[in-house]
Amino acid sequence: MTVAARLDAAFPASELSWKGWQYAAFRVALLYSAFWIIGLYLPLGGLLSLAIGARYTAVMHAALPNPAQGEPLLNYLVMYAELAAALLLALGWSVLERRGSFTRRLFWPVHTLLRYYLASVLFIYGWDKVFLMQMPAPTLKDALTPSGELSQMGLLWQTVGASPLFQAVGGWAEVIPGVLLLFRRTALPGALLSAVVMGFVFLLNLSFGVFVKIGSGHYFVFSLLLLTPYLGNLLRLLGNRPTQPLALPAAPPERWLRWAGRLLRVAALYPVAWLPLSMNLAFTAKWRPIPAASQLSGVYEVVSDSRPATQRLDMDRRWSRVALDSTTYQGKLPFFRIVRVNRELTQGRYTDDPAHQRLTLSSSAALTLDYRRQPDGTLLLTGREFGQPFTAQLRPAGREATRLLTERFGWVIDLPDNR
Repeated sequence: MTVAARLDAAFPASELSWKGWQYAAFRVALLYSAFWIIGLYLPLGGLLSLAIGARYTAVMHAALPNPAQGEPLLNYLVMYAELAAALLLALGWSVLERRGSFTRRLFWPVHTLLRYYLASVLFIYGWDKVFLMQMPAPTLKDALTPSGELSQMGLLWQTVGASPLFQAVGGWAEVIPGVLLLFRRTALPGALLSAVVMGFVFLLNLSFGVFVKIGSGHYFVFSLLLLTPYLGNLLRLLGNRPTQPLALPAAPPERWLRWAGRLLRVAALYPVAWLPLSMNLAFTAKWRPIPAASQLSGVYEVVSDSRPATQRLDMDRRWSRVALDSTTYQGKLPFFRIVRVNRELTQGRYTDDPAHQRLTLSSSAALTLDYRRQPDGTLLLTGREFGQPFTAQLRPAGREATRLLTERFGWVIDLPDNR
């Protein structure tokens, strides 16, 4: 068998009917997707960022912001540069390859690689939600933040985190299409589900200002690209017309090529399926919330603060409300939050020493207070802050202060309360 025949057997050309614009579109999509995905893991994106940042500074006479997190303008400029490079290279490719047999031969291998890549992404984000780790449940300190002071992203995180059922179902909605995308025979339902889910995620990111719009938008487009070989049958199905068999590439005639393909698919399961799961299991074991070892946890209203009031409320730093978290993380101290009369926030971590009845609040500076639980349930704190001695009396807040944290799902709702 000649080399050309072996190549045709290993990588048969797609039997889909292609037009000229489809060749060009495939080449652009392939090159751009390769640039974007490789740029996430290799220095390509960093090199482009440096070049674009230097050019921007030379033209605009101002540095281009490039924070460690978020989606700055530089990210979009890099994306546009990758698209421009893909267009230019695809044009050169189209000029050099007249007949298009090499392009058609690449279709199914590229389709398979894109399936596996999208499946790995779905597993990463899906398991994170299934284990309730992407959007943590609100804690007691979060009860002191008025909803009007939340960012749009913070509101989304609190909303999803407050409903374990919604978050877990959303996670399975990503894991299931990820599993389906691992196999060519179930790639169609996998891509359909992925397109719906990633389209919804992209919409949420757009609507609530989440800084992964570029990523989720690409994953939505990748889901649509995986549907391209099935579009004809999908349109026939929607038009109530008979579908036609899809010409999938046949297995190569040589036995060693068939076994090599099987081994590659099995080996791909480790980075695509197992690695995201194992990473999420390790992350969950380290960062799953655990009960805090403190009898003082709760949300408190400050009944009295012995320090004198100021004439201007915006300068009054007496305490108004206090929250001591009831959960923490392995090896970490629980959080506290203090809201002052002037709406200033002080937050950090706290330790409770019940043997000496001492509470230590650590933020920019440590504040050590003696405490005593009163017969009526109030908490009396004594110490010194800002060089001034004071005594504060704290009363446990009512159920209304933590209802977002304590309400649970129920079929029967006697009194609707859309508060």
